[in-house]
Amino acid sequence: AKFKVLLQAKHDAISKIEEQQARIVEILKELEMEETPFTVHFAADEEPERLLEVKDEDVKVSKFVSAEEQAKLDAKAAAHAAAVEAAAKDSANARALAMMMHGTLEKREDKKVTLRREAWMDEVPAAEMSKEQRAALKEFERRQVE
Repeated sequence: AKFKVLLQAKHDAISKIEEQQARIVEILKELEMEETPFTVHFAADEEPERLLEVKDEDVKVSKFVSAEEQAKLDAKAAAHAAAVEAAAKDSANARALAMMMHGTLEKREDKKVTLRREAWMDEVPAAEMSKEQRAALKEFERRQVE
């Protein structure tokens, strides 16, 4: 009985805090600030109903699937794959992409840019480089990072 009274008191306190936080959110919107206030909630062990609750991620063993269920799942997956394939055949966008670009959005050759480090970049000390050489070296290093 005492536990239920304390639990109800905690629920009441949290509901008051949530009302105040709703007002804080309204004020933050009026002030056009992007902050989000701290949210108060019960921990998992504070609610007795949740102590006996088992979540899927708590179970480490894979679910047993009978042969009949596996056959149904396989049939469903095959039907889904067939539906996706049929939809892809009827899609004008997919056909256009396949016809124009052979199914790729970008050419791989465009992405592969070979950078060659020029000999003077290693030979000339940084203190003796001209402005153009420093700019070229910075550009080379920037492209190398990409």
